[in-house]
Amino acid sequence: MKMQFLMHIERTSPLLALADKTVAFLNRIFSITAESASLFD
Repeated sequence: MKMQFLMHIERTSPLLALADKTVAFLNRIFSITAESASLFD
């Protein structure tokens, strides 16, 4: 049971890393957009 759980974590960790990168990417885009908007105000 424990082995299956560990294998499941190993299989999903790339997805978790990808989700983490996606969130960081969206946050960066959002902050850049907010800075640009404040420049144009």
